Amino acid sequence: MKEKAFRYLKSRWLYAVIGLYFASVVILGVLFGIDIGIPCLWKTYLGFRCPGCGLTRAAGHLLHLDPVAAFWANPLVYLVLP
Repeated sequence: MKEKAFRYLKSRWLYAVIGLYFASVVILGVLFGIDIGIPCLWKTYLGFRCPGCGLTRAAGHLLHLDPVAAFWANPLVYLVLP
């Protein structure tokens, strides 16, 4: 079983690295308030938020059991979550 999981992660190492990065962004943001997330290029260059902006913050608010703040961070979190 352990060898099978290792082979799976080895063949999909890029997905594992990206998943670990986003998990660490959420954990650091929720526990310590440290924001090391990738800035949104739409917001940086065009000046308005894309539909994905705030999903990480909304997930953090849901982890803190604050659904109202999650909605205001990004209402799409309730469509993406299920």
